[in-house]
Parts: sequence; C-alpha cells; structure tokens
Amino acid sequence: MNPRQRRGVLMVVLAAVGLLAVFVSILVFVSDVNANVGNKVSVVVLGQDVKAYQTIAPAMLTTQQVPEKWVSPTAVRDPAAVVGQVPLHDLAKGTFAEAAMFTDAPTVTAGQREEAVKIDQMTGVGGNIQEGDRVDIVATFAGSGSASGESGNCAVLVVQNALIIHIDPAEDSAKTDASGAFSEGKVVPVTFALSVEDTLKVAHAESFGTIRLAKRSPTEKGTTTDTEYCVER
Repeated sequence: MNPRQRRGVLMVVLAAVGLLAVFVSILVFVSDVNANVGNKVSVVVLGQDVKAYQTIAPAMLTTQQVPEKWVSPTAVRDPAAVVGQVPLHDLAKGTFAEAAMFTDAPTVTAGQREEAVKIDQMTGVGGNIQEGDRVDIVATFAGSGSASGESGNCAVLVVQNALIIHIDPAEDSAKTDASGAFSEGKVVPVTFALSVEDTLKVAHAESFGTIRLAKRSPTEKGTTTDTEYCVER
C-alpha cells in the first residue's frame, strides 16, 4: 500500500469515527430532552372559536399530546368533562381548556319557568343573541293592547333582564297580517327562564302583539321605569 492509499484509508477511518461521534451526540441529546420533558399526556384543546355561554359540543373539541410536566393541575384532559357546559368568556381556536373557563349551562331555578317564544329572525333577534345573554322583552300592540289599556299603538317593555337559556335553529314561518296579506319569513325559537308572573306577561304579549328582544349590557343590572310608549291612532 503506497502512501496515498494509506492516507485515503486514514481519512475513511476518521470520517467513520466522526459519524459515530455525531450519532452518539444525537442519542445523548435525545435522551437528555426526554429526561427533561418526561411523559406526555392528552389535554383538551378548542378546535374552533367558541362564544361565551355557547354550549360545548363534542365537535368543538380536540385533544393534543403535551409533556405532563407542563400541564397545569386544572387542565381538562377528558373532553366529556366539558361537553354540555358553557364557557364564561369567548374562547379562541387552539385554547387549552381549563376547568375554570367553564360552568354549567344556565337553566331554570326554583320559582322560575321555561318559556319558549318564536321571535322574528330579522326584526326580533338580529343574529346577535346568544344563550346566556340578558335581554329586555319588548312587545308592540296595535290598539288598546298595552299594559295600561290606552288606545293607540304601543310599545311595552314587558320583561326586563330576562335570561336566555336556549336558542333553536331558525325555522320557516308563514303568517297573515290584519289586512289579510300573506308573508313568509324565518323565526327563531328562544327559551327564557322567567318568573311565573313574567311568563304570563310574555304569553299575553305573544298572543296579542309582536315580540322583539333588546340585548342588555352584561354589566347592567338595574331596571328602568320607562316601560311604555304609545301613539294615538
């Protein structure tokens, strides 16, 4: 073997030793990372944007594997733990679910009644009402249908600060007005949690007038004394 061949063999040996050293270094690095990260666990992540007080469905959730040492004690690991609940605030897609973010869906309490009312989708709801919202229920009457019995066209604040506990999908509706004209549109069945007295007020308003909803600010807790406006015919 001449000197040139010996140098070639030496270079091959050195390259092999270098590759072995790199391989060992990678193994050491991976082992060190695994030692620092530890085991991975499954946590629940929001798979889409969710509005406050929107009922959580299974399709809204996904899971992700993350290192257990980085998971907080309140992290939700089982999707079933929050399905059927509602978030207290708007949650963005990709948010890691925490138990404190959710609460039970609003429902009726002792002394309350569930009452479902079909509200015109365009004029009565406007697409900005959600489960958990607080609204004022307003009714318009033609003639002496107001609370005070005044003759004329009246708008009456029937119930203040009513809690919406459920909203069904919009459905087709057909009706005729006082002149016999036929019209079609969409209505949204909205379910409220109301006192017995307010339930009767809303039932009367739905039977003899037209109902609209006025969304309230979440920070507004009081009531107003301006509850009726009438115009003589």
